[in-house]
Amino acid sequence: KTYLMRLPLPQPSEAELADGDVYKGMARDSALLSLYRAPELLAEIKIALGIGDGELIKTDKQFDLKKAALDITVARLYGLSARDIEHILASFKVLRSKYPGYAELLRQMAREGLP
Repeated sequence: KTYLMRLPLPQPSEAELADGDVYKGMARDSALLSLYRAPELLAEIKIALGIGDGELIKTDKQFDLKKAALDITVARLYGLSARDIEHILASFKVLRSKYPGYAELLRQMAREGLP
């Protein structure tokens, strides 16, 4: 975590932000993840983004899938390959021990080139 916090954030250009479905998707997916944990606190975000009730995450499995897809998207923005992601995951002992299913989901999505 110490090293990750020191990495520069990828800076999209104005054109990428204006036309970037990736960034819009990341914002929407982040909102959906947040709404799953605190729907009553984030009602304004739901309205602002036009998120319908049918789009809301309803299960922990859906949450994990959405979060893993978002994590892989961010890793790709940093230019990480599937091999890089696997190496990083191998070094996160706490993630592997406390959330082995999630770590494996990330590995699988990285290998399959998802999202």
